[in-house]
Amino acid sequence: LPIARGGTGVATGAGLVPIIPTSISVGSGTATLNTSTGKIACTNVLNLLLNGVFSSTYRNYLVIINNNQSGPNNHQVRFSVGGSIDSSTSYTATFFYTQAGGTGGGGYGSPQSIATTAYGQYVEYWVHDPAVSDRVTDIKFDTTYTHTRFMGQAGYNANKAFDGIWLANNTLNGEVMVYGIRN
Repeated sequence: LPIARGGTGVATGAGLVPIIPTSISVGSGTATLNTSTGKIACTNVLNLLLNGVFSSTYRNYLVIINNNQSGPNNHQVRFSVGGSIDSSTSYTATFFYTQAGGTGGGGYGSPQSIATTAYGQYVEYWVHDPAVSDRVTDIKFDTTYTHTRFMGQAGYNANKAFDGIWLANNTLNGEVMVYGIRN
């Protein structure tokens, strides 16, 4: 219930819960973390490490990138533990895309990262079980750029728990948000 109706103002039940990273690290450009909302405003960012976003509190997470880039933007993802990026060869990804006019195709990602898309102004990463060490971490992704849509699935194919995520792209000018999914 809202406070005005005698409630606590705290949401309960299913839904998205904003996650506030314990810290962020920028390889190039400028990123500002809003510690109230968890939103990260980015200007000319080439890569961004979000620490402390995954825990046993939630099994599933949604990472959203709203990029104001005017052209195509490649995206890559790696996971991290304690601020250390995992650059092993345990990553896999497959994707397909469609374009206006009926063209399309598919591909796969590098074993050192999840190379999800050749285009992407708006990107959603649905991350499953990143903080659990007894199963693989799974990602489903969906991106759009003007008339092109990329969709796919990726993962880290070893049993390892992660608490952070590293995002790399050509240039990120926009915002990044992470949400825990309450069951």
